[in-house]
Amino acid sequence: MSAWMQLALSIIKLISNFVALDNRAKVLTTQCLVILTCSLLVVIVFLLLALFVVHLLFF
Repeated sequence: MSAWMQLALSIIKLISNFVALDNRAKVLTTQCLVILTCSLLVVIVFLLLALFVVHLLFF
Protein backbone atom coordinates (compact mmCIF):
# COMPACT_ATOMS: atom_id res chain seq x y z
CA MET A 1 0.00 0.00 0.00
CA SER A 2 2.78 2.44 0.89
CA ALA A 3 4.51 1.62 -2.39
CA TRP A 4 1.35 2.66 -4.26
CA MET A 5 1.23 5.89 -2.24
CA GLN A 6 4.90 6.61 -3.01
CA LEU A 7 4.22 5.98 -6.70
CA ALA A 8 1.26 8.37 -6.67
CA LEU A 9 3.31 11.01 -4.85
CA SER A 10 6.15 10.69 -7.34
CA ILE A 11 3.69 11.06 -10.24
CA ILE A 12 2.21 14.18 -8.63
CA LYS A 13 5.71 15.58 -8.06
CA LEU A 14 6.66 14.94 -11.69
CA ILE A 15 3.54 16.66 -12.97
CA SER A 16 3.96 19.63 -10.61
CA ASN A 17 7.60 19.96 -11.70
CA PHE A 18 6.51 19.88 -15.34
CA VAL A 19 3.87 22.55 -14.68
CA ALA A 20 6.34 24.70 -12.74
CA LEU A 21 8.94 24.42 -15.51
CA ASP A 22 6.41 25.24 -18.21
CA ASN A 23 4.64 28.13 -16.49
CA ARG A 24 3.70 29.84 -19.75
CA ALA A 25 1.91 26.74 -21.04
CA LYS A 26 -1.79 26.85 -21.72
CA VAL A 27 -4.12 26.46 -18.76
CA LEU A 28 -5.99 23.76 -20.64
CA THR A 29 -2.90 21.55 -20.70
CA THR A 30 -2.52 21.84 -16.93
CA GLN A 31 -6.21 21.11 -16.39
CA CYS A 32 -5.98 18.04 -18.64
CA LEU A 33 -2.94 16.79 -16.71
CA VAL A 34 -4.70 17.29 -13.37
CA ILE A 35 -7.85 15.55 -14.59
CA LEU A 36 -5.86 12.63 -16.00
CA THR A 37 -3.85 12.26 -12.80
CA CYS A 38 -6.94 12.40 -10.58
CA SER A 39 -8.80 9.85 -12.70
CA LEU A 40 -5.75 7.57 -12.69
CA LEU A 41 -5.48 7.80 -8.89
CA VAL A 42 -9.22 7.11 -8.51
CA VAL A 43 -8.91 4.02 -10.72
CA ILE A 44 -5.90 2.79 -8.73
CA VAL A 45 -7.69 3.30 -5.41
CA PHE A 46 -10.81 1.59 -6.75
CA LEU A 47 -8.77 -1.40 -7.92
CA LEU A 48 -7.02 -1.63 -4.56
CA LEU A 49 -10.36 -1.55 -2.73
CA ALA A 50 -11.78 -4.19 -5.07
CA LEU A 51 -8.76 -6.43 -4.50
CA PHE A 52 -9.09 -5.93 -0.74
CA VAL A 53 -12.79 -6.84 -0.78
CA VAL A 54 -12.15 -9.92 -2.94
CA HIS A 55 -9.37 -10.92 -0.57
CA LEU A 56 -11.71 -10.58 2.41
CA LEU A 57 -14.50 -12.51 0.72
CA PHE A 58 -12.58 -15.44 -0.72
CA PHE A 59 -9.46 -15.89 1.43
